[in-house]
Amino acid sequence: MPLFQNASYKALVFIAFFFVVAVIDAHAAAPTSSPDAISALGKQLFFDKHLSRDDSISCASCHDPNIAFADHHPLAIGIRGKTGARNTPSLMTAAGEHSFFWDGRRTTLEAQVLDPLVNPNEMGLDSVDQAIQRVRDAPALAEEFKRVFRSDVDETALRTALAAFVKSLDGGITAFDRYMEGSSDALSASAIRGLHLFEGKAGCSSCHSQSDRPAKFSDGSYHHSGVSLSADDVAALPRLVDAMLAIPIDRIGIAVTQDSHLASLGRFAVTRDPKDIGAFKTPSLRNVALTGPYMHDGSVPTLEKAVDIEIYYRSLSTGTVVDLTATDRTDIIAFLRSLTNDAYLGTENRAKPPAE
Repeated sequence: MPLFQNASYKALVFIAFFFVVAVIDAHAAAPTSSPDAISALGKQLFFDKHLSRDDSISCASCHDPNIAFADHHPLAIGIRGKTGARNTPSLMTAAGEHSFFWDGRRTTLEAQVLDPLVNPNEMGLDSVDQAIQRVRDAPALAEEFKRVFRSDVDETALRTALAAFVKSLDGGITAFDRYMEGSSDALSASAIRGLHLFEGKAGCSSCHSQSDRPAKFSDGSYHHSGVSLSADDVAALPRLVDAMLAIPIDRIGIAVTQDSHLASLGRFAVTRDPKDIGAFKTPSLRNVALTGPYMHDGSVPTLEKAVDIEIYYRSLSTGTVVDLTATDRTDIIAFLRSLTNDAYLGTENRAKPPAE
């Protein structure tokens, strides 16, 4: 019997053919470039003002690389000078986060990175499709997507590239890191005393955890602080709660950037659990000396004032007075300043926009 008339053989050939086709298709659908190339593409997007409605701002307008990818405004400022209701957090430790935004409404960077593009108070595009079209309308950028992803730009590629760039950022090496690695002279005597207070009497490390390495100085959880609901918010709480419960989860981001009273509800916007009213995510303290003003609403102008408020609230919430002297507070500030990335200590900055 001729070989090709053998049913078993023909079946094997048929299976092998479709296996090869599947492998080729899978290869074509995947990025062909290195992670560095994908991150470099994301960096172009991060600094591209064409991804805002009026071509006036980019992601870097709020997340300024010269300020540890944060800014110095109390509240984020979007297109046409629109002011949001939350302070801009640093992105320097975003790669190690498990939730994003002050209320934790996104759980991956890929889910988070496009939200600002389509928020009316931020970059103001009508939809993700509009963002995709803007990339397609930029010939060099569209060609780069094809080179990196072997396909036209789509939502998945857009999310992947932007998230890859943000993941490439980190808190950098600090005096504290060198001290922990055995350089006993990396910290001043004042900063060392501040570290002991931070971990001990002041109780700061109960929320600003050092359990991971390198230490992120955040437990990633949600807490109430001395800056939360105003007297007006408390008086209007039943109405605010009802209003928030009527908002679909996928519209929370827009709602809390447009209404400071709704924004004050914090984690409750996501969990709908009354105990989370006024609770906000613990921010990382890496580069904290650079990123004022502080708190979720940017209402605390200086690091010294932020420490005072935190100590006062810790005393109030635990029922035990945290009695710190003026010298103790100075030492804690010295320690917090030791958490600044070495790259920001001089005039050189390693994180610069791509060349135009």
